[in-house]
Amino acid sequence: MFIRANHVFLLVPALLQSAGLAIAQSPTTILNNSTFQDVPQAGSPASSFYTFIQLAKRVGLAVPAAVGPCATSTVGNPPVLPPPGSGTTPISVVCPLFGPDAVVTRAEMAYWIVKSQLDENQITNFLCATGGDPSGMSCSGGLGSSTFGDLGVAGASIVNPFLGPNAALGIAGVTNQQLMRYIEVMVRRGYTKGCSGTNDPSFRYCPNDPVTRAQMAVFIIRAKLNNVFPTSLSGVVLTEPYGDNFGTVPAPYFTDVQPNDPVYKDYYLYVQKLRELGITQGTSPTTYSPGNNVTRKEIATFVVRAFFF
Repeated sequence: MFIRANHVFLLVPALLQSAGLAIAQSPTTILNNSTFQDVPQAGSPASSFYTFIQLAKRVGLAVPAAVGPCATSTVGNPPVLPPPGSGTTPISVVCPLFGPDAVVTRAEMAYWIVKSQLDENQITNFLCATGGDPSGMSCSGGLGSSTFGDLGVAGASIVNPFLGPNAALGIAGVTNQQLMRYIEVMVRRGYTKGCSGTNDPSFRYCPNDPVTRAQMAVFIIRAKLNNVFPTSLSGVVLTEPYGDNFGTVPAPYFTDVQPNDPVYKDYYLYVQKLRELGITQGTSPTTYSPGNNVTRKEIATFVVRAFFF
Protein backbone atom coordinates (compact mmCIF):
# COMPACT_ATOMS: atom_id res chain seq x y z
CA MET A 1 0.00 0.00 0.00
CA PHE A 2 1.06 3.63 -0.25
CA ILE A 3 0.14 6.82 1.53
CA ARG A 4 0.69 10.42 0.53
CA ALA A 5 2.30 12.92 2.86
CA ASN A 6 2.62 16.43 1.46
CA HIS A 7 4.44 15.92 -1.87
CA VAL A 8 5.78 12.46 -1.06
CA PHE A 9 4.42 9.01 -1.84
CA LEU A 10 5.46 6.31 0.66
CA LEU A 11 5.40 2.65 -0.29
CA VAL A 12 5.99 0.02 2.41
CA PRO A 13 7.30 -2.49 1.46
CA ALA A 14 7.93 -2.35 -2.29
CA LEU A 15 9.88 -3.72 -5.19
CA LEU A 16 10.50 -0.81 -7.51
CA GLN A 17 11.25 -2.03 -11.01
CA SER A 18 11.23 0.94 -13.31
CA ALA A 19 13.88 2.52 -15.48
CA GLY A 20 16.35 -0.15 -14.38
CA LEU A 21 15.97 0.70 -10.67
CA ALA A 22 15.27 -2.22 -8.32
CA ILE A 23 14.99 -1.78 -4.56
CA ALA A 24 13.66 -4.84 -2.79
CA GLN A 25 11.82 -4.99 0.52
CA SER A 26 12.38 -1.41 1.63
CA PRO A 27 10.12 1.63 2.03
CA THR A 28 10.27 3.62 -1.20
CA THR A 29 9.12 7.15 -1.93
CA ILE A 30 8.83 9.09 -5.16
CA LEU A 31 9.03 12.84 -4.79
CA ASN A 32 5.93 14.26 -6.43
CA ASN A 33 7.48 17.70 -6.53
CA SER A 34 6.58 20.45 -8.93
CA THR A 35 9.48 19.92 -11.34
CA PHE A 36 11.24 17.10 -13.11
CA GLN A 37 14.60 16.16 -11.66
CA ASP A 38 16.35 16.63 -15.02
CA VAL A 39 14.71 19.97 -15.92
CA PRO A 40 15.83 22.42 -13.25
CA GLN A 41 14.81 26.04 -13.38
CA ALA A 42 18.42 27.13 -13.86
CA GLY A 43 21.86 25.71 -14.42
CA SER A 44 21.08 23.15 -17.13
CA PRO A 45 20.92 23.16 -20.96
CA ALA A 46 17.25 22.18 -20.55
CA SER A 47 16.52 25.15 -18.28
CA SER A 48 15.60 27.43 -21.19
CA PHE A 49 12.66 25.06 -21.83
CA TYR A 50 11.66 24.97 -18.16
CA THR A 51 8.58 27.19 -18.45
CA PHE A 52 7.04 25.27 -21.34
CA ILE A 53 7.75 21.89 -19.76
CA GLN A 54 6.21 23.10 -16.52
CA LEU A 55 3.10 24.28 -18.36
CA ALA A 56 2.89 20.93 -20.15
CA LYS A 57 3.20 19.17 -16.80
CA ARG A 58 0.45 21.22 -15.22
CA VAL A 59 -2.05 20.41 -17.98
CA GLY A 60 -1.20 16.71 -17.69
CA LEU A 61 0.85 16.33 -20.88
CA ALA A 62 4.41 16.11 -19.60
CA VAL A 63 4.60 12.78 -17.78
CA PRO A 64 7.61 10.87 -16.43
CA ALA A 65 9.75 8.95 -18.89
CA ALA A 66 11.65 7.34 -16.01
CA VAL A 67 12.48 7.66 -12.34
CA GLY A 68 15.93 7.84 -10.83
CA PRO A 69 17.97 8.90 -7.84
CA CYS A 70 17.35 12.43 -6.66
CA ALA A 71 20.36 14.69 -7.13
CA THR A 72 21.44 17.01 -4.36
CA SER A 73 20.36 20.57 -5.10
CA THR A 74 21.10 23.89 -3.45
CA VAL A 75 17.87 25.36 -4.84
CA GLY A 76 14.95 25.25 -2.41
CA ASN A 77 14.58 23.02 0.63
CA PRO A 78 14.65 19.24 0.38
CA PRO A 79 11.64 17.35 1.73
CA VAL A 80 11.83 16.37 5.37
CA LEU A 81 11.03 12.72 5.90
CA PRO A 82 10.38 11.23 9.32
CA PRO A 83 13.33 9.17 10.57
CA PRO A 84 12.81 5.42 10.52
CA GLY A 85 11.92 3.81 13.78
CA SER A 86 14.11 1.36 15.57
CA GLY A 87 14.82 -1.72 13.49
CA THR A 88 13.26 -0.39 10.26
CA THR A 89 14.81 -0.10 6.83
CA PRO A 90 15.82 3.41 5.64
CA ILE A 91 13.50 5.03 3.13
CA SER A 92 14.68 5.08 -0.50
CA VAL A 93 13.90 8.17 -2.54
CA VAL A 94 13.47 8.43 -6.32
CA CYS A 95 12.52 11.40 -8.51
CA PRO A 96 10.58 11.66 -11.80
CA LEU A 97 12.63 12.27 -14.94
CA PHE A 98 11.39 13.91 -18.15
CA GLY A 99 14.20 13.02 -20.55
CA PRO A 100 14.35 16.44 -22.23
CA ASP A 101 16.95 15.45 -24.81
CA ALA A 102 15.31 12.18 -25.88
CA VAL A 103 14.40 12.05 -29.57
CA VAL A 104 10.64 11.96 -30.13
CA THR A 105 9.26 9.03 -32.11
CA ARG A 106 6.19 9.04 -34.33
CA ALA A 107 4.29 7.13 -31.63
CA GLU A 108 5.20 9.71 -29.01
CA MET A 109 4.28 12.53 -31.40
CA ALA A 110 0.78 11.03 -31.65
CA TYR A 111 0.55 11.19 -27.85
CA TRP A 112 1.47 14.88 -27.68
CA ILE A 113 -0.83 15.90 -30.54
CA VAL A 114 -3.93 13.93 -29.57
CA LYS A 115 -3.70 14.50 -25.82
CA SER A 116 -3.39 18.25 -26.47
CA GLN A 117 -6.88 18.10 -27.99
CA LEU A 118 -8.76 15.24 -26.32
CA ASP A 119 -8.91 13.50 -22.96
CA GLU A 120 -9.28 9.72 -22.67
CA ASN A 121 -13.09 9.79 -22.56
CA GLN A 122 -13.24 11.97 -25.67
CA ILE A 123 -10.79 9.65 -27.44
CA THR A 124 -13.00 6.68 -26.57
CA ASN A 125 -16.12 8.47 -27.79
CA PHE A 126 -14.43 9.46 -31.04
CA LEU A 127 -13.11 5.98 -31.79
CA CYS A 128 -16.39 4.27 -30.92
CA ALA A 129 -18.29 6.71 -33.16
CA THR A 130 -15.95 6.18 -36.11
CA GLY A 131 -15.72 2.41 -36.36
CA GLY A 132 -14.37 1.08 -33.07
CA ASP A 133 -11.32 0.97 -30.85
CA PRO A 134 -8.60 -1.29 -32.32
CA SER A 135 -6.69 -1.34 -29.03
CA GLY A 136 -9.46 -3.32 -27.32
CA MET A 137 -9.70 -0.82 -24.47
CA SER A 138 -13.28 0.19 -25.24
CA CYS A 139 -16.37 -0.42 -27.42
CA SER A 140 -16.23 -4.05 -28.48
CA GLY A 141 -17.08 -4.66 -32.11
CA GLY A 142 -16.29 -2.44 -35.05
CA LEU A 143 -12.71 -2.42 -36.25
CA GLY A 144 -10.74 -5.33 -34.85
CA SER A 145 -7.34 -3.98 -35.79
CA SER A 146 -5.51 -0.76 -36.40
CA THR A 147 -5.58 1.11 -39.69
CA PHE A 148 -1.82 0.48 -39.76
CA GLY A 149 -0.23 -2.94 -40.03
CA ASP A 150 2.95 -2.32 -38.06
CA LEU A 151 1.70 -1.55 -34.54
CA GLY A 152 1.20 -5.12 -33.33
CA VAL A 153 -1.67 -6.50 -31.30
CA ALA A 154 -2.67 -3.89 -28.70
CA GLY A 155 0.34 -1.83 -29.80
CA ALA A 156 2.88 -4.50 -28.85
CA SER A 157 5.31 -3.43 -31.60
CA ILE A 158 5.53 0.14 -30.28
CA VAL A 159 8.58 1.06 -28.21
CA ASN A 160 6.94 2.95 -25.35
CA PRO A 161 8.91 6.10 -24.44
CA PHE A 162 7.02 6.63 -21.18
CA LEU A 163 6.75 4.89 -17.83
CA GLY A 164 3.90 2.44 -17.62
CA PRO A 165 1.24 2.61 -14.91
CA ASN A 166 2.55 2.14 -11.36
CA ALA A 167 -0.22 2.51 -8.82
CA ALA A 168 2.14 2.00 -5.90
CA LEU A 169 4.15 5.05 -6.94
CA GLY A 170 1.11 7.09 -7.95
CA ILE A 171 2.14 7.16 -11.63
CA ALA A 172 -0.72 6.90 -14.14
CA GLY A 173 1.72 6.13 -16.94
CA VAL A 174 1.06 5.53 -20.63
CA THR A 175 0.47 2.07 -22.08
CA ASN A 176 1.11 0.68 -25.56
CA GLN A 177 -2.65 0.28 -25.99
CA GLN A 178 -3.09 4.00 -25.36
CA LEU A 179 -0.38 4.86 -27.88
CA MET A 180 -2.20 2.68 -30.42
CA ARG A 181 -5.39 4.64 -29.77
CA TYR A 182 -3.65 7.98 -30.26
CA ILE A 183 -2.18 6.84 -33.58
CA GLU A 184 -5.61 5.67 -34.73
CA VAL A 185 -7.10 9.06 -33.87
CA MET A 186 -4.35 10.73 -35.90
CA VAL A 187 -5.20 8.82 -39.07
CA ARG A 188 -8.99 9.03 -38.70
CA ARG A 189 -8.87 12.78 -38.16
CA GLY A 190 -6.68 13.28 -41.21
CA TYR A 191 -3.48 14.29 -39.42
CA THR A 192 -1.33 11.56 -40.98
CA LYS A 193 -1.31 9.14 -43.88
CA GLY A 194 1.38 6.96 -42.35
CA CYS A 195 4.84 6.37 -43.74
CA SER A 196 4.10 3.94 -46.59
CA GLY A 197 4.63 4.47 -50.27
CA THR A 198 1.80 3.69 -52.66
CA ASN A 199 3.52 0.47 -53.70
CA ASP A 200 3.94 -0.81 -50.14
CA PRO A 201 1.79 -3.91 -49.51
CA SER A 202 1.38 -2.97 -45.82
CA PHE A 203 -0.07 0.34 -44.67
CA ARG A 204 2.48 1.42 -42.09
CA TYR A 205 2.89 4.20 -39.52
CA CYS A 206 6.53 3.51 -38.52
CA PRO A 207 5.79 4.24 -34.84
CA ASN A 208 9.38 3.91 -33.66
CA ASP A 209 10.95 6.17 -36.29
CA PRO A 210 12.16 9.60 -35.14
CA VAL A 211 10.15 12.69 -36.06
CA THR A 212 11.89 15.50 -37.92
CA ARG A 213 11.07 19.17 -37.48
CA ALA A 214 9.56 19.17 -40.98
CA GLN A 215 7.21 16.29 -40.14
CA MET A 216 6.33 17.86 -36.80
CA ALA A 217 5.14 21.00 -38.58
CA VAL A 218 2.69 18.95 -40.65
CA PHE A 219 1.28 17.10 -37.63
CA ILE A 220 0.77 20.23 -35.54
CA ILE A 221 -0.70 22.43 -38.27
CA ARG A 222 -3.09 19.74 -39.50
CA ALA A 223 -4.27 19.17 -35.94
CA LYS A 224 -4.58 22.86 -35.12
CA LEU A 225 -6.37 23.98 -38.30
CA ASN A 226 -8.35 20.90 -39.27
CA ASN A 227 -11.66 22.16 -37.88
CA VAL A 228 -11.40 25.35 -39.95
CA PHE A 229 -9.43 24.17 -42.97
CA PRO A 230 -9.98 20.46 -43.71
CA THR A 231 -6.77 18.63 -44.43
CA SER A 232 -5.90 17.03 -47.72
CA LEU A 233 -6.68 13.68 -46.03
CA SER A 234 -10.19 14.63 -44.89
CA GLY A 235 -12.07 13.70 -48.06
CA VAL A 236 -12.96 17.32 -48.79
CA VAL A 237 -12.42 18.77 -52.26
CA LEU A 238 -9.71 21.40 -51.92
CA THR A 239 -9.22 24.53 -53.98
CA GLU A 240 -5.44 24.21 -54.06
CA PRO A 241 -3.52 21.58 -56.01
CA TYR A 242 -1.50 20.46 -52.99
CA GLY A 243 -1.55 20.64 -49.25
CA ASP A 244 -4.18 21.87 -46.87
CA ASN A 245 -6.82 24.43 -47.66
CA PHE A 246 -5.21 27.48 -46.08
CA GLY A 247 -2.83 30.15 -47.22
CA THR A 248 0.15 31.86 -45.67
CA VAL A 249 2.37 34.84 -46.24
CA PRO A 250 4.05 34.70 -49.69
CA ALA A 251 7.64 35.44 -48.64
CA PRO A 252 9.51 32.46 -47.14
CA TYR A 253 10.47 32.89 -43.51
CA PHE A 254 13.39 30.49 -43.68
CA THR A 255 16.16 30.03 -46.22
CA ASP A 256 16.24 26.25 -45.74
CA VAL A 257 12.51 25.64 -46.41
CA GLN A 258 11.60 27.12 -49.78
CA PRO A 259 8.56 26.47 -52.03
CA ASN A 260 10.83 25.05 -54.76
CA ASP A 261 13.15 23.10 -52.47
CA PRO A 262 13.73 19.61 -53.95
CA VAL A 263 13.52 17.96 -50.50
CA TYR A 264 11.29 20.15 -48.33
CA LYS A 265 8.94 21.87 -50.77
CA ASP A 266 6.03 19.68 -49.61
CA TYR A 267 6.56 20.91 -46.05
CA TYR A 268 6.83 24.57 -46.99
CA LEU A 269 3.18 25.49 -46.36
CA TYR A 270 3.17 23.92 -42.90
CA VAL A 271 6.48 25.41 -41.78
CA GLN A 272 5.34 28.84 -43.00
CA LYS A 273 2.12 28.56 -41.01
CA LEU A 274 4.00 27.29 -37.96
CA ARG A 275 6.16 30.43 -38.01
CA GLU A 276 3.25 32.72 -38.89
CA LEU A 277 1.33 31.53 -35.82
CA GLY A 278 4.34 32.01 -33.54
CA ILE A 279 4.66 28.32 -32.72
CA THR A 280 8.30 28.32 -33.83
CA GLN A 281 11.00 30.94 -34.11
CA GLY A 282 13.30 28.65 -36.07
CA THR A 283 16.73 27.51 -35.03
CA SER A 284 18.09 30.92 -36.06
CA PRO A 285 16.47 34.07 -37.43
CA THR A 286 16.72 32.66 -40.98
CA THR A 287 16.80 28.86 -40.62
CA TYR A 288 14.38 26.18 -39.47
CA SER A 289 16.57 23.02 -39.70
CA PRO A 290 13.77 20.85 -41.12
CA GLY A 291 15.83 17.66 -41.11
CA ASN A 292 16.72 17.80 -37.41
CA ASN A 293 15.03 15.29 -35.13
CA VAL A 294 12.63 16.73 -32.56
CA THR A 295 13.53 16.34 -28.88
CA ARG A 296 11.09 15.99 -26.01
CA LYS A 297 11.86 19.45 -24.63
CA GLU A 298 11.13 20.91 -28.09
CA ILE A 299 7.82 19.10 -28.58
CA ALA A 300 6.64 20.26 -25.15
CA THR A 301 7.36 23.81 -26.26
CA PHE A 302 5.66 23.41 -29.65
CA VAL A 303 2.41 21.89 -28.34
CA VAL A 304 2.07 24.39 -25.50
CA ARG A 305 2.44 27.26 -27.97
CA ALA A 306 0.11 25.60 -30.48
CA PHE A 307 -2.75 24.46 -28.26
CA PHE A 308 -2.55 26.30 -24.92
CA PHE A 309 -1.54 29.90 -25.76
